[in-house]
Amino acid sequence: MGGFVFDTCAVVDLRDAGLLHVAAHNLTPAYVGELVSAEPRELAPYREELERCGARVCGLPGAALARIASIRLERPGLSVFDVEAALVAERRAAVLLTNERQLRSLAGALRVDTHGSLCVARTLADRAVIDPPRALQALDAMRRANVRLPAAQYDRLLADLRHRLGC
Repeated sequence: MGGFVFDTCAVVDLRDAGLLHVAAHNLTPAYVGELVSAEPRELAPYREELERCGARVCGLPGAALARIASIRLERPGLSVFDVEAALVAERRAAVLLTNERQLRSLAGALRVDTHGSLCVARTLADRAVIDPPRALQALDAMRRANVRLPAAQYDRLLADLRHRLGC
């Protein structure tokens, strides 16, 4: 199947950076969980926008819903919505887009590949979907929004984009 599952933080981070539409259109198929997309304090405010971007709302069967509770007992730092995103990615054999360390740990245990917002920005720039100046603007917006980004990866991407511009 493949594709990309966007967790709440990835949606908010990419939206703040102005990359949500282009990411959802180019990292396809794009998915969000059904529970999180209906929750008013999570992605419900973005659901219509996500669907316009081409993201598909993806539910889980009953057995997978039961797994959410058992996983949360083992990993109390994760929300229902975090676990849902990981299980949707597992079910779809998709990449989970998240910047959250605990969620990445769960994804690793489930053998689900993960990438963060920096990888999305790099991928879009490498595919020439966005140009280096636009990618630099996105990085700056993420930094100003206090997105949790790995400093070394951020610095490497920043240097690479500046190099592309001859700076």
